[in-house]
Parts: sequence; C-alpha cells; structure tokens
Amino acid sequence: MSVPQARSRPATRSLRATRLHARIPRIVAALLAAVLSLAGLRAIVAGPPAPPPARTIVAPAGDQGATSFAEAFARAYLSFDADDPEARVRALAPFVSAGLDEDAGVRPGDGVRQRVDWTAVLGERRDGDRRLVTVMAQTDGGTVYLSVPVVRDGRGFLAIAAPPALVGPPAIDRERTAPAEERVEDAALAEVAGRALENYLAANQSNLLADLSPDAVVSLPGRPLTLDRVDDLTWVTPGRRIAVQVDASDDRSTSWTLRYELDVLHRDRWYVRSLQVDPTFRGGS
Repeated sequence: MSVPQARSRPATRSLRATRLHARIPRIVAALLAAVLSLAGLRAIVAGPPAPPPARTIVAPAGDQGATSFAEAFARAYLSFDADDPEARVRALAPFVSAGLDEDAGVRPGDGVRQRVDWTAVLGERRDGDRRLVTVMAQTDGGTVYLSVPVVRDGRGFLAIAAPPALVGPPAIDRERTAPAEERVEDAALAEVAGRALENYLAANQSNLLADLSPDAVVSLPGRPLTLDRVDDLTWVTPGRRIAVQVDASDDRSTSWTLRYELDVLHRDRWYVRSLQVDPTFRGGS
C-alpha cells in the first residue's frame, strides 16, 4: 500500500520585508558615517590631545649623587697651581655651569700651589631643589670647610651655578662627658668579655668562637693588638649590652686606650653576640 507524500509549499516573504532586507547595508553604512562624523566634530571642539606631562625627578631626602658631586667639585676647586692654571680649568670643567667662571672664582697668587689629600662630606642643608653640602678637605695647607650649592633640576641634572663658601668647622660641645653607667658586677660576664676581647684584638678566630653565640657575625681587625689591661666594664643596656674600656698595644709599642660595646646573651652561660659593630653594615648589631 503506497502512502501519498505531502507536497512542499514554496517559502514566501512579504514585499515589505524584502525591501527592508535590501536596505540594511545602506542603513549600517549611514550609521557608521554618522558616528565617525560625531567623533571628528568632538575632536575639533575639544582640540588636539594634551601632551603627556613632563617627567619630573624628585631627589631623595639623602641624595648621595648630589653630595658626591659636591665632594668631587671641592677636590678640584681647592687644588691649584699658579704655574699651571689650565690644569685646574680642566679639572673643574665637569662641574661648572653657565653661572660660574671656568676657574670658579679662584685666582691663586703668584707661585701658590695647594694639594688636597682627602675629603669627606660632613652634612647637607636642603632648600627646595637646592642643597648646601658641607665638605671637609685636608689640604697640604691645613683643613678647609667648603659649603657647595648643588641644584638638581626636574630632569635629574646636577649643577653648581653659584660660587661655594668657605665656612667654619662643625659646632662641638667641649663640656660633654661620657654618661654615667652602672658597673658590671657579674664576674662570669667580666671573664667572658675580657677573654673575647683579648682573642678579638689578637685576631685569634678559633679561640674567639668559643665565646660567640651561634648567630654572631664578627669581622676580625686587620692589625692585631695585645690586650694589656681591662680598665672598666659597665652596662650600656642592662642585661643586653656592655661597654669594656681597655688598654692595648701594637707591634710598634704604641699604646691605645679603646672602648668596645658588646651585645651579650645568657643561656647556659654568657655569650657575646656582637663586638662594637655589625660587619654587614645593615644598620644594627
């Protein structure tokens, strides 16, 4: 028995839908053109984009670059030879700016020479982008203190745009005495401290290790000394840190009075945790 098959009906679409479908590409193009026109109008009204802000470098509170620059300038500034002025001009060239003469304002007298043996930065005073760096210089003519004005601009560039000043030494309190400290009465602690210092000064590492705590870091002095006598032993911080004043001598029979501060720790007995300094120089002991 045969089953009659249904006859498929052709799909139909209204004339209105056909016309709308044909217009879609033109509608999309018109919308895109309108969006682009609005974006262009906005750019014209707003103007060109603002340039990125200039990069500003803020100098740190302790600007080692500026202080080193001032120290190097001081060495060149205080070194001169009246018979060879060009050598000094060449030495100053990396430091002077348009605000300074090429000789930085120093004109040595006839036949005058001066040599700088060493320099050290004593401190600085900050005023905005300017620093007054005080440099101590030991010359063959005596000690000189020089205040150098250093400027670091927004780009980070350094400059010395004005002459330096010759100034006096740091203020010193000549009436100051050592603070009163409680004497150490613990005989066992005194014995450990004296023995540790004796081995430390003699650079005897193997014997010194016996009195050090496991976490101690100690760097032995490069010039051995002989401990002659322990003069005084006091508490700097009770129970934790002591001071030991000693008399010592070197291989040339020169006598030294020295004071060492030791961090100490009591477990089964007294141990030394540090001797005067932290040789890692991390800011503690």
